[in-house]
Amino acid sequence: MPTFIVRHNQDEPRFANVDVDEIVIGRDPTCTVVLPESTVSRQHLVIRKYPGPQYVIDAVKPTNPVMINGEFIRERTLVKEGDELQIADFHVIFSLRADAMQHYVKEVHHYDGVCDGCGWQGRLGRHNPNPRCPKCGSSITQRKDDLSSVAVQAMPEEQGATAYLPAVDVAKMHETLRLKTKARLRAQGARSAHTLTATKTSTIGSPGKADVSASGILLGGHASVAWEDDGWVARWNGAVNRMKHNGDGCKMARLREGDRLTVGGSQFKLEIV
Repeated sequence: MPTFIVRHNQDEPRFANVDVDEIVIGRDPTCTVVLPESTVSRQHLVIRKYPGPQYVIDAVKPTNPVMINGEFIRERTLVKEGDELQIADFHVIFSLRADAMQHYVKEVHHYDGVCDGCGWQGRLGRHNPNPRCPKCGSSITQRKDDLSSVAVQAMPEEQGATAYLPAVDVAKMHETLRLKTKARLRAQGARSAHTLTATKTSTIGSPGKADVSASGILLGGHASVAWEDDGWVARWNGAVNRMKHNGDGCKMARLREGDRLTVGGSQFKLEIV
């Protein structure tokens, strides 16, 4: 059964498990996967199931630009495990894995559930596969991040007309999302890298006191890297600056792919994977 994992702006990822042969994605409340934004057409695209099973995007219109893995599609296209779709400003991952959310959204550890019996609502850990209501003991099968089990509010009538997005704007949204969700810092010569998360500030400083260790003299300060507006920003936090951006000393820098950040005696590179 396909799972669609949906990211939108700063919202936490949501998902939809879909067990039909024709999957319609759009903003209309009757769609299989509803993306309620005016920049999404009422029926933006159709994915059909074929023997195998194989899933194919059958309907692509020039007015409904869609990207798969960073490339615009203009004809029938096979959708494979882990493919990433950019639909307006929605980022959608296609998966046939039973553990799709756990596999592709590792940074989310909780979700909001709704009790089937008394209607209790609260935050639950993802580690419990069969949660029960702390109030009445009933099963909790409804999840607010599950687009399959919760009603999506229809858009107001005055917003009903589609605000078509040019392909160039969709491409910019895709590039911003790629930078936001696939960035990591790698120390020079290191095998592993530190993954950056848009919802958390990462620190670079003394071993044991920061998320990423830096060598050399730091004089009690540390660097921080956080997502601000539409990009990653590095800042030095301390009285005496010990940070450089591409070789130049600074206390604040906007980072781009391939940039080098020096903190104390350690050098890091911003990678987008």
